[in-house]
Amino acid sequence: MSFRVPGGDTAAASARPRKRRLPTPPIMQRSLFSCLALLASACGVFGLNDDERASLDQHKANASLYWSANRLPQALDQVRQGLEIDPSDYRLNTVKGYCLLRQAKDPRYATTPARKQAMLEDAQAAFDATLALRSFQEHGPQVLLGDALLHEEFARFMLDEKHLAEAEAARREITSQERALFQVRLQECDTEARTHLARSQRDLDVLIERGDMLRLAYKHMLSVKSLGDDYVGAVEAGQKYLEHAAAEQDAKQKVYESTMKVSTEEKVAQELSELVDDELTVRSQLANLHFDRGKYDMAIFELDRILQFDPSRSADYYNRARALYEAGRLDEAYRDVQKFLATHNLPAGHPSLVRAHDMLRQIEARR
Repeated sequence: MSFRVPGGDTAAASARPRKRRLPTPPIMQRSLFSCLALLASACGVFGLNDDERASLDQHKANASLYWSANRLPQALDQVRQGLEIDPSDYRLNTVKGYCLLRQAKDPRYATTPARKQAMLEDAQAAFDATLALRSFQEHGPQVLLGDALLHEEFARFMLDEKHLAEAEAARREITSQERALFQVRLQECDTEARTHLARSQRDLDVLIERGDMLRLAYKHMLSVKSLGDDYVGAVEAGQKYLEHAAAEQDAKQKVYESTMKVSTEEKVAQELSELVDDELTVRSQLANLHFDRGKYDMAIFELDRILQFDPSRSADYYNRARALYEAGRLDEAYRDVQKFLATHNLPAGHPSLVRAHDMLRQIEARR
């Protein structure tokens, strides 16, 4: 009945992650609050009578259950009722911020860009309200991580808006006055994005300095540095993430191999599966960063690791083929394009298929 942060952090290990031979259960709803059940309201609770305390505790428990089931409107309703009893309850304010952030990232709720922006603003207000309850250094890791995630997502949204405005300006003829307005809009988006990135990095820096939730902190620092076009910083964060992910996977693997309880085995297998999924996501980000910087051998290395973990990832054969082609390894690139074309499930005429056939022709012309 408590919120959980996926995966505790362990010390970095030099061992590289190895391919796991485990049953892969379906991915379950992740929870982001591992220690939140330990948090108590810092203000106001001692002024409540027994009935109010009991009702407040019930709303917290219900909010936790609804969050775990991804029933966000119901979770927020429980939060609202709890905050009517104690507006300064630290846990409920934190849950509110996470729920609103998850809604802002879900197209079922954020149905338009304007709606998404409004929901991100609501989530920011919720996290700001939580942060106001304590001095900054006294906040728990869940709150700092949530605030970091919120500002990372807000920065990504503003950069997307900037790119859309640039594309619109390039698509049609515009007057000099319209162009000036576009430039103002682009500058506003860029400034807002950088402000959000700075705040996200501030939160993550504190987590890293404390040694709290290091794997998640480095994972999101990679994203923040990437959005800020800091290649060196992003790669450094990515490598730090991989060190902590390897140590965490090794620790869980030992538990999996030694446990005699079926329930523990299933739980650890799920956690390992999620850790592997996270690692593949990070390696994909690193591969894209290296490719964009023309570091094709480094991109190939990451894609090799991805396909060792999961040879069924058809799109990554195409991605590796692109890097191999640019590195001049034409025979290997040709094999990867053929593998992609034999395993994809894209509709006929998809742009990726057109590009793949173009690459085959280019390879044959260069042989």
